[in-house]
Amino acid sequence: MKDNSKSDKFALSFLISLFTAFNFGFFIPMDFYLTNIEEVLLPQNTVMLSLGAVSALIFLIVFLICFLTPQKLHDICCLIFFSLSFSIYLESNFLSLSLGTLDGTQYSVSAFEGIADILVWLAIPLAALFIRKRNEKIYKNIISYLPAAIVVIEIITLGVSRINLTLSDENSVMDFVLYSSDTAYIRSTKDLNTYSTDKNVIIILTDEYDSFCFDESLKIDPDSVNGFDGFTYYSNTIGSYGFTVESIAYMTTGNKKEVSDPYENDRFFQNMKNSYRTCLYGSPALFTDDIFSRYAENYLPVEIGFNEYKNVAANMYNLTCFKCVPKLFKGAFKASGSNINDYFSGSESLMAYYPDDLSFYNNLPATLTLTEDSCFKFIYLYGLHDPRNITKDLERAANWSVSGDEQAVAMNKILSRYFDILKENGVYDNSEILLLADHGLKTHDSGMYPLLMYKPVNSDITGIETSYAPISYADLYPTFLKISGEEPDGDTIWDIPEDMVRTRRFESTGEDFDIQNIKDTQDS
Repeated sequence: MKDNSKSDKFALSFLISLFTAFNFGFFIPMDFYLTNIEEVLLPQNTVMLSLGAVSALIFLIVFLICFLTPQKLHDICCLIFFSLSFSIYLESNFLSLSLGTLDGTQYSVSAFEGIADILVWLAIPLAALFIRKRNEKIYKNIISYLPAAIVVIEIITLGVSRINLTLSDENSVMDFVLYSSDTAYIRSTKDLNTYSTDKNVIIILTDEYDSFCFDESLKIDPDSVNGFDGFTYYSNTIGSYGFTVESIAYMTTGNKKEVSDPYENDRFFQNMKNSYRTCLYGSPALFTDDIFSRYAENYLPVEIGFNEYKNVAANMYNLTCFKCVPKLFKGAFKASGSNINDYFSGSESLMAYYPDDLSFYNNLPATLTLTEDSCFKFIYLYGLHDPRNITKDLERAANWSVSGDEQAVAMNKILSRYFDILKENGVYDNSEILLLADHGLKTHDSGMYPLLMYKPVNSDITGIETSYAPISYADLYPTFLKISGEEPDGDTIWDIPEDMVRTRRFESTGEDFDIQNIKDTQDS
């Protein structure tokens, strides 16, 4: 291509710039966004505009560099951008398939994988140079047509992904993600530290907190629960589902996974809203967007401006780099869904709620805001869910190797401090508290043994009392209704005697259990 005309130079510069800008600037982050739509819950037009603006800037920069490069160096310039973009394409689409979705799983790479990956990156420009020297016509066809073909494939891929999302059953997610205006809604921290001098109902859901881990945590550090005054611990509990969404829907509505719209039954939320200032603190996947919008006072609109677009782009490209750089360098670009979703600025009431246990602990205030209005709070925390990285000394571990038992100690200390603050501000005794998990550790019989504890208003129990009643999570919906002031049809957790013999069903596996006490037959 030494005899390229100016038009040929323009055309090749345009193709290489389009390939670089669309591949890195738009396709990879957009594909990651659509793939992880349940974690990266940003309005679609916000993402598209942010990515589109950056892609246009990348295109302009690369095009000017290529087109303005002197003719003698133009081929080398295009070869460099082509090789880099093609390596990024291979890394993100074929060499990093093990990344999966943003599910909290730690990414690790062996030395062999890292070195092999680097060799692939080095081989691409060397192969391009070799072909260029041996057969310039073939090289010219490759560098001209391959980028265009890849861009077409990527456009088709995004179109198919978008169609599949439209046809999916995750309507609650789509309602939020595909919000079509310049206003987004966030589950904010508004009133998180406001409590009633009359009555509080507090439901704390700690993800994957296993009751066996709780038992072990007491052996490791019995003082970790010093703040747990007045609680009954239901140690003989079998859960319902091993996944958060199904489990929370079941406990708050009584509807099983098979129901197409479980939150059509919103009696519990209606009752609470009628009697309390209701706030639901947690990730968007906890309830449907309709439940948040109708019943959560901390579900607030926020206008999206330049800063929001800028922050969305910055966080999305951090993830993009994580996916497309060589394996040995991915550690420099670690990110999570919480980093991406926390893109709002403004007053404290517009800060997105972040359910990380240690962040919750570090942001606990010494003094609470008090109101005469009755308050209901549903507080979701990561609990023992991966990544487990909080030591029993409440320090962030350098890696994600903390055991479930040790993080249970940390969780106890965090909650103890929270309960102590309620006491110090005079609102603990008038607070009805239900502490539970959506499911237990998934590595432990698919999460069958979640933690369940309850403290009534003005409890006369000293410390923690243990009940061996054979509780099932099928008892939780009647319990929730009772808490909301409605007389339920079924038995609550308080209606189950310790000597009762009953069959309990774990819905995730469809198994029925006639075990009188699960702790008598299971290893901890």
